[in-house]
Amino acid sequence: MPCGHHQNHIFCADERSLLELSHRVNAGAHGGVRLALHDDVNHRRTVGGHGALERRANALGSGDLGAVVVEGEAAVAEDGFGGAAGEGVDAVFAADLAEVVLHGLTRRAADDHASALEQDDAVAEGVDDVEVVGDEDDGLAACAQFGDAGAALALEGLVADGEDLDLTVRDERYHFDIPRALEGGLTCSYFMVGGSKLQQAMELFDGTWALAQEHPDQVVYATCVADIERAKAEGTVALILQLESGTCLNESLATLRNLHRLGLRVLNLTHGEGGEGTTQIEPSIFDYTTPADREAARSGPGLTDFGREVIGECNRLGIIVDLAHANDAGFYEAVELSSAPPIFSHGAVFAQSPHWRGLTDDQLRVLADAGGVIGIAFHPKFIDRDAPSMERMIDSFEYVIDLVGADYVGFGADYDGMGSNVPIPPSIDRLPEFTEALVARGFDDETVLKVLGGNFVRVMREVIG
Repeated sequence: MPCGHHQNHIFCADERSLLELSHRVNAGAHGGVRLALHDDVNHRRTVGGHGALERRANALGSGDLGAVVVEGEAAVAEDGFGGAAGEGVDAVFAADLAEVVLHGLTRRAADDHASALEQDDAVAEGVDDVEVVGDEDDGLAACAQFGDAGAALALEGLVADGEDLDLTVRDERYHFDIPRALEGGLTCSYFMVGGSKLQQAMELFDGTWALAQEHPDQVVYATCVADIERAKAEGTVALILQLESGTCLNESLATLRNLHRLGLRVLNLTHGEGGEGTTQIEPSIFDYTTPADREAARSGPGLTDFGREVIGECNRLGIIVDLAHANDAGFYEAVELSSAPPIFSHGAVFAQSPHWRGLTDDQLRVLADAGGVIGIAFHPKFIDRDAPSMERMIDSFEYVIDLVGADYVGFGADYDGMGSNVPIPPSIDRLPEFTEALVARGFDDETVLKVLGGNFVRVMREVIG
């Protein structure tokens, strides 16, 4: 049975998860889940024994660091999405630190953090300038630009360069690892291999290849649906490589072609970045909003010239265009330009949770008309602003099915991509709870199997083969 798509990328849930649930679910049908292991996560977690970022580290001693990626877990900020500035902060010193990316902060918290860096010589020794810039991650990122003698901040609980973490080893500090993915019935996942930095992407491509080479009994480096079917037959996990941001292409279609040769099969146009060197003119917003703001945003600036070129080249090469994180004007322009079905790998339903990362009714219709699929994320704030639950999440699936039909929705879990927020269900081994909830809501077997990956597999067959 073909396995489905991940996520967001793509995964497929197979009969092992389905049989645990109900006789109403076909044991042999495709399944799918979306698992977005974002670039910051994969940087934290090693793939195949290669160095990456690690959760617990309080100091850096390196003299040649390019960047540190941190996520705020210290306190819940005003909008509930990240750590408040100034709590749980340790200084991290390096002789040649280029930048710090602060994830999980509200805009105000990020601004406060930048101000603190500029004002506190004891904490931020050698800082020449700090600038807060656009949205680079699901947490409203901020970049602090440092001078040659720069110092970086790391919010306690997640930080920097350190020990390797092996995805083939069970590690319950995270939402996802290969052993628990197999326990949860996963066959395939869209696997994040970088964001806006090309060097980071190349290291992650290399590490993912090494992971598959060193653990062929657990992992398949997948480039087509046949590879997913092989993983299904062998009881392994297929990884479909997904780049979280076209910004790392550095406005080069040749780089896109080379990444395709290395196995890239899904490309997010942006991870929220906007402006020069990116694929959209203005950055995306990560926050709750109003219907009036959404309506106004669709007529704003859309894609850059390079963004439009990327869509055409992805269509030609057989790379799925992912519109998650794109701003509204960019979303509409991309759907119109693409000759192949695009996806929205991990996001929300705006009518259920009024967030910028949720698709409006009109966007859902436009995506469905193009043959695309939305992957509903397991992020609690995408599920319900005030009282997220499994039942409320199933409401989102039901809403999309009632609006446009069962062929255009899947799930895009976004495990290990949401900071301190606890996903629903909380880890990949508990994926059967999601299937069980679909069955309990009364969806028939065919619909359940489409949601669990069949719809994403359809797009993959059409686009990547």
